[in-house]
Amino acid sequence: LVFAVDEKRQVYWYYPAWTNADEPPYSLAIRPSTTLVELGEGIRHDFQGHQLIVHAVWSDAPMTTREVEAKLTGPITEHLGWAGTTETSRSFEVR
Repeated sequence: LVFAVDEKRQVYWYYPAWTNADEPPYSLAIRPSTTLVELGEGIRHDFQGHQLIVHAVWSDAPMTTREVEAKLTGPITEHLGWAGTTETSRSFEVR
């Protein structure tokens, strides 16, 4: 899962793309590869805020985009600390 959260708690989805509000997508299984694998979707967003944290999350079990958004209840931080996941994140200032 790749998504970003701004200082207003707005979530921006990059992978998987979420194009239909009535059908939240699931995370996708990782397939073993000896080479880099490009994500199949190129997503672009217009940002309203100025602070953005981009997260990449790998989970032991499938998750929907709605489940992820429901977990984003605490302070907006770089470290999510969710059980059964591995994550990396970076903070950006958007100008």
